[in-house]
Amino acid sequence: MPVFVYKAINESGQTITGEMEAGTAGAVSEQLSGQNYMPLKITEKKSGGGLNLSALNFGGNKVKPEEIINFTKYLVTLLRAGVPIISALSSLRDQAENKVLKDILQSVTDDVEGGANLSMALKKHPSAFDGLYVNSVKAGETGGVLDQVLMRIAALMAYEQDIRSRVKGAIRYPLIVIGGIVVGFSVLMVLVVPQFVDLFASSGVELPMPTRILIGISTFLQSFWWLLLLLIAGGAIGMMQYVGTTTGQYKWDKSKLSVPVLVRCF
Repeated sequence: MPVFVYKAINESGQTITGEMEAGTAGAVSEQLSGQNYMPLKITEKKSGGGLNLSALNFGGNKVKPEEIINFTKYLVTLLRAGVPIISALSSLRDQAENKVLKDILQSVTDDVEGGANLSMALKKHPSAFDGLYVNSVKAGETGGVLDQVLMRIAALMAYEQDIRSRVKGAIRYPLIVIGGIVVGFSVLMVLVVPQFVDLFASSGVELPMPTRILIGISTFLQSFWWLLLLLIAGGAIGMMQYVGTTTGQYKWDKSKLSVPVLVRCF
């Protein structure tokens, strides 16, 4: 049976800590409540057993959708087990491996401990919890069905993630083909066509227009390839800055609605 380390407040208002053997964190919470203690934090002392939160795979420099999905599911599990929300948030925070998510959960936990609602605490971190997530949590708090709402959010996010993954898999092959065509065209223009320029020039025959256009493109790429790269980089930077404005963001979002498969899945 796993051992849990708990932190609670007794009847005198003093903070106490200790250890307790129990099947789940919820069982520890029930025993503490039966002793008139208010649990603040319950964590498993030894790794393994109980909720294997390492499966959350919190890693990297940003919070991934999969991490929010798993966080939501485990939060529901802890709440339904009778663990107070502050203890549940503290447990998930302590076992998170992604530093960004750990810092976010630390802030959320502090805000909730300070008397804020969960939705208010989550609203401060739009990079991890979007407006739909926050408003859904707020509705769940108002209706007293927070666990049900969180499960629906997790199911919806999982469904969207599955669709996004399927679409990416479907267009991966066309993208590889297009990339191969671009590479092949570049090699043709830079390495192959120049080999025939001298041959065409020595023949003294007037070349047809398509051939002259091809040679012109090849000459431009050999001489000004760096300019092409600068134009591409400058265009990308300019586009990102434009999208960062209110008008640009609106037009970008509007354009995404017309090409949801190619843009919204990335």
